[in-house]
Amino acid sequence: PDLGEKRLADILTVTVENGRLTVDSPLPDTNGPARVTLPELPGIVVLTVMRRSAPDSPADAIPQSIQLQRYQFDDPDAIFVESSLSALPGMINISTSAEGIQDGGASVQIIQHIPIFLDPESPQVPEVSVYVQSFSDADPATETARLRLAALDWPTLRREHPAEVRQYVRPALARLGLAPLVEVDPAIAWQVFPEAYRSDPAMAGRIQAILPRLESPDFRVRQAAADELAALGPAGALELMAWDRSTLGPEQKSRIDEAMAAYRTLTPARIDSLRNDKSFLLDCLLLDEPRLRSAAFARLTAVFGLWLDFDPDAAPATRSARVDALRQQLLPPPATRNAPSH
Repeated sequence: PDLGEKRLADILTVTVENGRLTVDSPLPDTNGPARVTLPELPGIVVLTVMRRSAPDSPADAIPQSIQLQRYQFDDPDAIFVESSLSALPGMINISTSAEGIQDGGASVQIIQHIPIFLDPESPQVPEVSVYVQSFSDADPATETARLRLAALDWPTLRREHPAEVRQYVRPALARLGLAPLVEVDPAIAWQVFPEAYRSDPAMAGRIQAILPRLESPDFRVRQAAADELAALGPAGALELMAWDRSTLGPEQKSRIDEAMAAYRTLTPARIDSLRNDKSFLLDCLLLDEPRLRSAAFARLTAVFGLWLDFDPDAAPATRSARVDALRQQLLPPPATRNAPSH
């Protein structure tokens, strides 16, 4: 069966929540594999969604498994490129493999395992694993890379293995339209570069109207004002990050901190670390927000004393190609073999 032309977001939802990958689909049970056309992902795409009805509510179908497969034929240097995502309870598997015409074959597999049942005699912890294998074009039996990485969660994987994530994980995810999973969250970047924010007069006016009520002698008025402050969302949080608190009272400061708790997730030490992290700064050059790109570029040139041939206002494709070149220039090469055990 053919589901017709859709967007990736219409058939699949993949996010990172609390460091863990989550997969869902807004579609009902497909009753087996179904063909779907995705303009974002040229080639043949097959989707399978299996749902199991809850015994006490037959109409409430619970996702049992989700599988997405993509076969590409648009690379003139490859015989085939196959990518897939498989999601089961406790296990998510993302893999891609290719056989080249001029170069050897290569495969990348990313597995997230979360134990469903706890065995006291054999305890297991959640883990994200990455397996990489590639072969020489001259001799298909000769490996040119064999790598296994493991981390507690996705943020840890990115933090501890930035070069390998850049070289292997991101391209594998990109073939399924999932590269944003390992790209910088703008909410993180704004915390690192608060100086890049420019006040929004309209938002500032709304906040100014709320602040006096945060000190009302009536608790109900204070609580209603605090709820209104929290309802301003990310845009309000950005404005509050740059707010001058010198004239605010203790109750106002406390309520503001409560409203911003969901958006201020980094410690001062972590912010300082990211401001001096070349890999993070290069990643920020790919963000959609031009003020964040400019702040990251300024930080790279100021802290590391580098003159970089880079235009923060260039088109996305141009910036991406240039950032790839800068990564090769500024960052250590990725590992191709497991680190020796000690």
